[in-house]
Amino acid sequence: MLYSFDCVEWDGNRPCPHQHRTSAEDCAGCRFHRPAVVRGGPPPHIQFDPSMFASARSIGIIHLGGLGSILQADVVRWAVHQVNPSAEIVWFTHSRGVELVRHLPRTTPMEASRTSACVRTVRNLDLVVNFSIDERIRPLVEASRCVAGFTVNEYGNFLPATRHAVYFQRLKVSDGFRKANGLSMRNIHLQAAGLENVDTRSYELPMPGRLLKRAESMLRRTGRRPLIGLNIGSSAKGRLKRWPPEHWAELVGAINVILPEYSPVLLSGPEDGDIRRRCLELIRSDPGSDLAVFPDRADIGVFMAAVAKLRVLITNDTFALHAAATFGVPLIGLSGPMPAQELVNGAGDHILRASVECAPCYYDCSNDIRAFCMKSISVSRVVDRLVSLLVEDRSRRETQVRSMRDRPALKIAPSSGAA
Repeated sequence: MLYSFDCVEWDGNRPCPHQHRTSAEDCAGCRFHRPAVVRGGPPPHIQFDPSMFASARSIGIIHLGGLGSILQADVVRWAVHQVNPSAEIVWFTHSRGVELVRHLPRTTPMEASRTSACVRTVRNLDLVVNFSIDERIRPLVEASRCVAGFTVNEYGNFLPATRHAVYFQRLKVSDGFRKANGLSMRNIHLQAAGLENVDTRSYELPMPGRLLKRAESMLRRTGRRPLIGLNIGSSAKGRLKRWPPEHWAELVGAINVILPEYSPVLLSGPEDGDIRRRCLELIRSDPGSDLAVFPDRADIGVFMAAVAKLRVLITNDTFALHAAATFGVPLIGLSGPMPAQELVNGAGDHILRASVECAPCYYDCSNDIRAFCMKSISVSRVVDRLVSLLVEDRSRRETQVRSMRDRPALKIAPSSGAA
């Protein structure tokens, strides 16, 4: 691949206008190249090598993506601690990201907008792993001693710090390459950090008991029936990823009729007020509907704990999906404008993809019916998959119960000492 990191048009986060228009894979042969002005020498970073993780005392992670993307990148934090259990980790992100990172073990969050404080902190870190291509974190990257992931050059452009991040870079600037990609975002983050050889099959994010108790108390109104979570929203940016309110209402009716032994609970976030109101309006128009509603402004940690309590989650491609995948909660993901294969590790069969030729379009919707990809995922497909998942879940639970019953009783030897 040939990229012009010295070009005025180079963005790094997406194809440049000329590349997008011509569907070019890279910058080779581009006749629109315009040399950028040299802004100064490149930052005097120490050359990164993955072996540095083992000896680094303090490591920074920079990630300004959505909450779901941050949660997918948490596997890097976990992998670092497998290589170096004593490493101190500081995570630089936005204000909502700080709320999430507070719940990551042995990790200190810092709000990246506090530039001066962050720059002072970065200067004292042995290594920084940067996953963001964003002007807001340029001072942090330039102040770092050693950078993995994405760095900046003498032209002020972001680019891969080493070969490890080249694959991630190609995904960002080539829609064709991204459509053919077979790696999940978890694995892509690991690869960009040079940690792809760390065995992450035992990755976990423990939830503190206090958060689980708070979630339980907020879900208590649902009674004792197992919970089916319905996560209806997305970020404001990701509105095209939303399943239509009419589909959600129809699904609630189907669950009430076909699966009365389960209780559906509606989940949403603070940016989902419009679709939340519409869904509740449609669902409550049926006087026989049975639906619990989880608070839309719950603490992020409590929200994750509530997801961990679900029997199954049905969700758009958003934060709740990644939380369910993290906690091993069976899920049905609804995927349209973004690549489905990037969503979860080893659970691709839980993702229902839009069966339209124009998907994924990366939010560049050209269909006459806007967000037709999400509308095309029928309620009957979701119900069929839900019933199948619940059968699998019941079988797994019964097997666990039989295994516990068949386990030999623990024999305690009598004490030989005097009473």
